[in-house]
Amino acid sequence: MLQKKRVTELLEVVDLSHVANKKVKTFSGGMKQRCAIAQALSVDPPILLMDEPFGALDAVTRARLQDMLFDLWSGQASQKTVFFVTHDVDEDLLLANRIVVLGQSPSNIIYECKLSDEQRPTRETQFDNLETMKLRNELIRQINKDVVTHIS
Repeated sequence: MLQKKRVTELLEVVDLSHVANKKVKTFSGGMKQRCAIAQALSVDPPILLMDEPFGALDAVTRARLQDMLFDLWSGQASQKTVFFVTHDVDEDLLLANRIVVLGQSPSNIIYECKLSDEQRPTRETQFDNLETMKLRNELIRQINKDVVTHIS
């Protein structure tokens, strides 16, 4: 009975309670992603590894899931560590409190920065804040600099 309660809670958290009795094969891509997040959270891990979890989604579903993940993370009493792998610089800036840019093979850290809660942009301010735009440009500059060294 405790497991059923936990499943119900997590389906509500990821906004899937309305499909609790449906087969996963009938789910859309976004629904499957939310289901996978609920599944990962069900074991209450101290560290959550997410490798390009929103990469294949449309822009609206992606934004909703980013916001949901951020709300889940920021709402945790003991904040979990979420190790989030993405190739999307804007996604980094929205979700991260620490950004580590890895270079090409052999992989190494080519750039690293930390963002305080005050520095992290919101979806509404991400393109208006001069400091955010400078950081975005620096991240892209570092990535491009690394790419150039590997294609020359």
